[in-house]
Amino acid sequence: MSSNNDFEIENGVLVKYTGAGGDVVIPDGVTSIGDWTFYKCTNLISIAIPDGVTSIGSGVWNSCERLTSVKIPDSLNSIGIWAFACCKSLTSIMIPKRVINIVEAAFWGCESLTGIKIAISDEKVLIVGYYIEVEKDIVAVKEMLRTGKMDTEVKMPLCMKFQMAVEMIDLHDNAEAKAYVKKMLTKGVKMLIDSGNLELIQVLLGKMDFVTKKNVDKYIQYAIDRKQQEIYLDLIRYKDAIMA
Repeated sequence: MSSNNDFEIENGVLVKYTGAGGDVVIPDGVTSIGDWTFYKCTNLISIAIPDGVTSIGSGVWNSCERLTSVKIPDSLNSIGIWAFACCKSLTSIMIPKRVINIVEAAFWGCESLTGIKIAISDEKVLIVGYYIEVEKDIVAVKEMLRTGKMDTEVKMPLCMKFQMAVEMIDLHDNAEAKAYVKKMLTKGVKMLIDSGNLELIQVLLGKMDFVTKKNVDKYIQYAIDRKQQEIYLDLIRYKDAIMA
């Protein structure tokens, strides 16, 4: 565990960490984490950031190869370049609702990062794995959420764009999102089944013009093939209801 003596803080900015690593809790009262504060702290295992921190600087946890867990507060609104780069043991991270600015390469080289969770409300998240320029797409998603409008022209992987479109239908009944979901339905539903995303499958099942008598059987079979039992059972119940 860390102690307050491990931190150098100037006017609310954490400028230096001198501790040994392990499970680190940043003290209350910090409002910003300065550039390269924990750079190459190879013994760092987890980090808890207090509520009130609004920005994370450049390269803060760059090359912290054993870092596995990061607790980010809802107060955060920006993440700097290379902030988590080369954190090879980090598997999951939550991006709070207020974050509107993530500079490129914030997660570069995070080889194990398979669960980037993007909060879109108090209850809902989008989940994607790491890919090149994921930071740019997270910012685009945040802008769509801010405006309540689906930008179907934005280029991003299906794993992000289809989830976002389904959420925009659920949150705003957005016409552009509906058109995109209909266009990409088969690929998108298979992607949701592959990732076990029961929540968004249920959103689609609540919209009677997407999963129909004509296509429900192929989704049931796909869920069976992928051994996604919960989704398969939900699709079976849905089929029974629309066939009745």
